[in-house]
Amino acid sequence: MTSMSSLKRLTLSLATAAALSAIGLLGLVQSPRAQASPAAQIGSARSSCSDVDAVTGLPLSTRVISPSMIRICDTAEVSMTVKVSCEDTPLHVMISIDKSGSMVGQPIQDVKEASDALLDVLIAENNPNIKAGAISHGDPPRVDQKLTDKLTQVKAKIRGLSAGGEDNLPKSIIMAKQELVNERSKSRAEPIGVMVVLSDGGQTYPPAEAIKAANQAKGQNILVIAVCIENGTPGGCAAMQKVASSRRYYFEAQGTSGLKTIFRKIAQDITRAAVSFRSLVVEETLPEGLEYVDMSAVPEAVYDSDSRTLTWDLDAAPTGGQGLGYRVKPADLYTYTVAAKNKAEFRDSRGGLGEIIIPTAALSVPVRCDQPVTTQVVPPTDTPTPTDTPVVPSPTPTDTPTPTVTPSATATRTPTPTPTPRPVYLPILNLPRCFEVDIPLDIAMVIDASSSMETLTLGGRSRIAAAKEGAKRFTELLRASDHAAVVVFNDRAWLAAGLTGDRSLLASAIDGITTAPYTRIDLALQEAAAALRGPGTRDAARKVIVLMTDGQPTHTTPDAVRAAGAAARQLGPIFVIGVGGDIDVPLMVDVSGDASRYYPVDDAEALGRIYAQIAERTRCGED
Repeated sequence: MTSMSSLKRLTLSLATAAALSAIGLLGLVQSPRAQASPAAQIGSARSSCSDVDAVTGLPLSTRVISPSMIRICDTAEVSMTVKVSCEDTPLHVMISIDKSGSMVGQPIQDVKEASDALLDVLIAENNPNIKAGAISHGDPPRVDQKLTDKLTQVKAKIRGLSAGGEDNLPKSIIMAKQELVNERSKSRAEPIGVMVVLSDGGQTYPPAEAIKAANQAKGQNILVIAVCIENGTPGGCAAMQKVASSRRYYFEAQGTSGLKTIFRKIAQDITRAAVSFRSLVVEETLPEGLEYVDMSAVPEAVYDSDSRTLTWDLDAAPTGGQGLGYRVKPADLYTYTVAAKNKAEFRDSRGGLGEIIIPTAALSVPVRCDQPVTTQVVPPTDTPTPTDTPVVPSPTPTDTPTPTVTPSATATRTPTPTPTPRPVYLPILNLPRCFEVDIPLDIAMVIDASSSMETLTLGGRSRIAAAKEGAKRFTELLRASDHAAVVVFNDRAWLAAGLTGDRSLLASAIDGITTAPYTRIDLALQEAAAALRGPGTRDAARKVIVLMTDGQPTHTTPDAVRAAGAAARQLGPIFVIGVGGDIDVPLMVDVSGDASRYYPVDDAEALGRIYAQIAERTRCGED
């Protein structure tokens, strides 16, 4: 008979295995019970995530069609954000740092900076369910900081370390495992337990003891990530490879200068486990007469022309908002519902299954190519126009049905052939629409080139690569009369391209952007304002600033940023795009001057669609 404690351990193993599988860790957990369980058993439960707002009862996911009214020869973009609200999965991380004598000097300083980078990523999540702690393995090793949600406190303890003496790596692994197991019993839900072990390979104790201790941790469903600094010690790094849960979670560095990048990557991987779908499948079936524009889906999707169905099948996606988009082209005059037939299914980080409601939206196609889209749509000419003659009652009530006055005949125009007129025009009058204003634009595009823009997107490329693509798309959407400038910033700000209508020049300036540390948003706004006052500016042109950033301002103050924003808004509106979770949202709203001009983006892959929305808004003369 299976004991209750065994059943509890089995449940914990399954939950952890499901959570780890969200970032590809399933199979790294060495528990025999977890390994023996079929995948269906791991994901048999229904997800506790909700796809509706708890207050309003409305779907959390959104759909926007831009523009919502087009001519028959135009295309429109369908943009969706697929989102659910989930109880956050606890994440517990123990950092085990080598502070032996071989780490004296610059190596220990580099390790401290690398640990800062890892903890900064965890802090940026702003999630109270994330805890971290620190162990330093000298001899004896020491728990410098027990698991806590006060992550800045962990940073302070690591910064206070000094190197020297021998190295007891095996015992430090045992101590880290015990801290993770002890804290697990206090958690309201099964946490994802992670141990990050750093060593330079020069071990005082036999390497087999460290491997044995690590295997014990893996048997407790703890992910062991090993980082080895190659210092020439025979067999040292070979042993660290076996300490890691798998080769995927083994990192080797030649010297300590590259540790910061490694630690940041580790933090990004493990935080995704708690805030991601394990898988997400979205299907959209297009209505007849509305054609999919080939290869336009972002992220990449599969289109079946026979069933008219577009399918995304994603291995992982953020539960807080996965952006999807594609373009469509109409074949007939009609008001299309997009997409009346759609399906979204997901598996959450614990393996639970769920479905998501994605709202529909309307795309109106009232006119052909030789006609402008106007505020009033004329009914088909072969339909008689009714008069407004009222019904006149009989003067004396009787039991006989009272005839009404028949409306007098109204002369109509001779019917002219029209392409299959349909009674779909009147509803168009109540739909949102954009009427472009005939005023040229002078736009300063301000692009963040700080080091954090090297963070990878869900598409596997850097944020800066996605930003470059989105910015170039923005310039392509500008009208012939519109000019743009490119301002780039990190610890300084500079004008990469002055105001010009030359799209190739703008694209070249955007392609040439490289990243560097720090985020001087105040200098960027000042440079943008100078560009809109400087050479090439036109008195008749409307001035606009579009700022994109993925971080909080550094080497400056919030007040300086607000002041720079207020000064720049004297020229015209500022649109702000905030990428990722490390954004001071109230500050960015202050910079824009209006919450409607602040666009939050969870993943940089959505930047192209956001830039397109802002391009349309500026063409319409909207502030």
